[in-house]
Amino acid sequence: MEKKGKREVVVSALQFACTDDLTTNVATAERLVRAAHAKGANIILIQELFEGYYFCQAQREDFFTRAKPYKGHPTILRMQKLAKELGVVIPVSFFEEANNAHYNSIAIIDADGEDLGLYRKSHIPDGPGYQEKFYFNPGDTGFKVFQTKFAKIGVAICWDQWFPEGARAMVLQGAEILFYPTAIGSEPQDHELDSRDHWKRVMQGHAGANLRLVIEFGVFSICLLLIWLDLCSSFPVLCITSYPGASTFGSPVRMNSGGAGRFPLIKPSNLCPLMMVFTIVFHKGKLLRSSFKEKGWLSVLLKGVEIGEGFEEEGVPLVASNRIGKEVIETEHGKSEIKFYGNSFIAGPTGEIVAAADDKDEAVLIAQFDLDQIKSKRHSWGIFRDRRPELYKVLLTLDGSNASS
Repeated sequence: MEKKGKREVVVSALQFACTDDLTTNVATAERLVRAAHAKGANIILIQELFEGYYFCQAQREDFFTRAKPYKGHPTILRMQKLAKELGVVIPVSFFEEANNAHYNSIAIIDADGEDLGLYRKSHIPDGPGYQEKFYFNPGDTGFKVFQTKFAKIGVAICWDQWFPEGARAMVLQGAEILFYPTAIGSEPQDHELDSRDHWKRVMQGHAGANLRLVIEFGVFSICLLLIWLDLCSSFPVLCITSYPGASTFGSPVRMNSGGAGRFPLIKPSNLCPLMMVFTIVFHKGKLLRSSFKEKGWLSVLLKGVEIGEGFEEEGVPLVASNRIGKEVIETEHGKSEIKFYGNSFIAGPTGEIVAAADDKDEAVLIAQFDLDQIKSKRHSWGIFRDRRPELYKVLLTLDGSNASS
């Protein structure tokens, strides 16, 4: 929905148990898409490979028959009709056959039914119960963003969610919301191992990592600091923290003014103007404007602003959809079982969970975000302004060596 001065979008994550019957699963997905639309959703995420059981528990040749070409794929065509009918965006996960290659892919269907393109899963896991390398080639699309009717979105798939580089790559390209369809649950080799909380925290970090910084200090403390600088030739400087969760001031650092005897810019006559400039530069005007409005100019200049007042971090919302239920697959070594733990969720732009499902029930999660407000807050910090890509060459290596070559 759009309102004057706002660009609001309602996102949804679906969660359900799959059978191993394609027709039943697609019908369930459609039913829940309609339920999400009835709740006002604009962009609706269905879980990974929802057409059937998560077959990657086993290495079986016959499971390759589940793959279909991208163009003319019957489930994608059905979801295109549904998206157009309801006016919603639907990312559609499927097992893709491309000549002799196979991919874990997702097609992005816009609100008018148009297919906006394809993303192929980049990171392919290979472990007990999750033997995807047997079936899927590593994706060759790279991380992409898609301009839909309601927002510019980034979509990656399951194992991709453990890699912060993918989330950052999508947001660098302008993604306003991140989506991760997923199939994850118990570990067949160790039923005591439960990754659900770890899984959630990693993605909450993606939502919060592309943010504006918390910078908190009182205006009155700046006055005192500037006076101190004015009176000292060798003065201690309070180091303001630059990351969430840390204390507001760091350890004193000794600096020297170069023998001038006085800090040349700081005089009683220009103290208040300098204080205001300093505050505007570091606060991007937000705290000062709101404090002046609420308390008045004189009160702010004389009393300052309380530490911690008026600041929030803002990153990008994130939507994760996972399946539930127990699935048993016949493998070359006998039966393998995974209990999928659901816990689908929607995270807000600080990484906070705003909607969440449990580990056993079907769910239609809904959350609304003002994208223009989030964008403004994100830009006001400057994390993307202050990036140093030329220093990140080590990320192009596997072992951290030969980073300069």
